[in-house]
Amino acid sequence: MSLHIFLKRLREKEGTALIIALLILIVLTLIGVYAVFTSTVETRITGNERLLEDAFYAADGGTDYGRRMIEVVLNNQDLPNGANPQPDEDAFKDEVRGFDTSGSPHVAPRIGDCNMEIHVDRLGVDYITGGSAEFGGGRETRMAIYYQIDSIANTSTATSQSRVQTTYRRIVQ
Repeated sequence: MSLHIFLKRLREKEGTALIIALLILIVLTLIGVYAVFTSTVETRITGNERLLEDAFYAADGGTDYGRRMIEVVLNNQDLPNGANPQPDEDAFKDEVRGFDTSGSPHVAPRIGDCNMEIHVDRLGVDYITGGSAEFGGGRETRMAIYYQIDSIANTSTATSQSRVQTTYRRIVQ
């Protein structure tokens, strides 16, 4: 079909309705493709947001897990089976008790679908006022042991990571 015939038909208005209908269909097709693309992107964003929330909640729960590990060590109990201390249980216990340790001992439990790394660092000891630190004093000495708990959670797909740090004060009589 030559350009001359096409222009002649266009002047005679034969097939104008067909051309207008095709243009409308093309516009509707483009709108549909855009809608599918947008919904696909939103679905991916929602999935990533869920992974981020899972990692955050696991890291937040890891701070409580670290606090429980401090209590277990200070009560001279063995760590639970799922704690997975790195490099070993003795190094982690030494860190909690305040002995000089090399490296960075931590526990690495699995919480939900997240791989955890929970570091417990003893920051120091502070004597609480109102207690007697002297031998034969009338009151018991009360101490506050400060720990920093650093909880890192990675999702199993390793696409999201969250980190929560907190300071824990343990009162000892």
